[in-house]
Amino acid sequence: MPPDLSGGEAAGEAMLGKRASSGCVRVHKSQIQTIHRAVTAADRGIVPVLDTRTGKPKYDQNGKIRYESGYKTIVIVEEY
Repeated sequence: MPPDLSGGEAAGEAMLGKRASSGCVRVHKSQIQTIHRAVTAADRGIVPVLDTRTGKPKYDQNGKIRYESGYKTIVIVEEY
């Protein structure tokens, strides 16, 4: 389900740094390109598939951790 966008940009800015959905965090529009460049500049490779709600690895039918191609980047957002 998409986020509630009522209230426009001012309402969105009041929610900066707060969780938007499972794994999404609101950031100010001035930071979007910086974050995008940092993630896409990282090495790509084989990474574990993580559950977006728990952060725990997902497993295949044989009980082994699933892997797929992706970015080897973790973005940590701290609330302050």
